Amino acid sequence: RRPPSAAITGRQLCRVWVNPWRRTSVGVTLGHDAAPMGATDTYLGLRAFVDELARCGLREACTSPGSRSTPLVLSLAREARIRATSHIDERSGGFFGLGLAKTSGRPVALACTSGTAAANYAPAVVEAHEARVPLLVLTADRPPELRDLGAGQTIDQVKLYGSAAKWFQEVDDHAAT
Repeated sequence: RRPPSAAITGRQLCRVWVNPWRRTSVGVTLGHDAAPMGATDTYLGLRAFVDELARCGLREACTSPGSRSTPLVLSLAREARIRATSHIDERSGGFFGLGLAKTSGRPVALACTSGTAAANYAPAVVEAHEARVPLLVLTADRPPELRDLGAGQTIDQVKLYGSAAKWFQEVDDHAAT
């Protein structure tokens, strides 16, 4: 039996759908009636990436707010096949995602901004590696020329998780050829 302070209310687990072009409230399901992708959509590449994640079976994403990761977070939140939950603290968001992945046996995405925000996922990433639990960590790093400038959000994220990361890929924003 849970203590009263640990009780889960329906409001805590309520799904939130985000559509930046229209006012919504908690619990409103927009599903596939969300605005279609147009040629002027600034998130077109990210939305295609998130669509592919959903097609491959991703169903849960734990996001943490940050200006650099806003396009990624909005793309995850707008995808009807992915339940996106927002976590102000990256460390707790990482462990929440780890718990979802352990429970479901399916990969869970963690998404945050750059630098020390991504470093806060490290304990959950290490635990997931040791327990062989699938996590997909998506961080919005700065371009190479803006790294290692002395501020916490400018640390180099390449190999941030060391050997705990099974695979690492740095994606640039250059046009495909």
